[in-house]
Amino acid sequence: MLFLVAGGDALAHARNFYGSVKNAALHGEENAIPVAEELKKTYKTGRLKPEEERLLNEFKKTESENKETVSA
Repeated sequence: MLFLVAGGDALAHARNFYGSVKNAALHGEENAIPVAEELKKTYKTGRLKPEEERLLNEFKKTESENKETVSA
């Protein structure tokens, strides 16, 4: 069970990184474009599984709480 949780956490971080790279590429950051193209091969567009969605939402909640703590 611990491996499943760790894997889900790693997936959430990987998806967050991919999202950041896609955003940078979208805004014209030249170095991000080839990285985004390479990651696109791995992360094909599709719907998240319910467990992945839950983990991603937990990660986003934790990230926003951390940002609030840092800015306060």
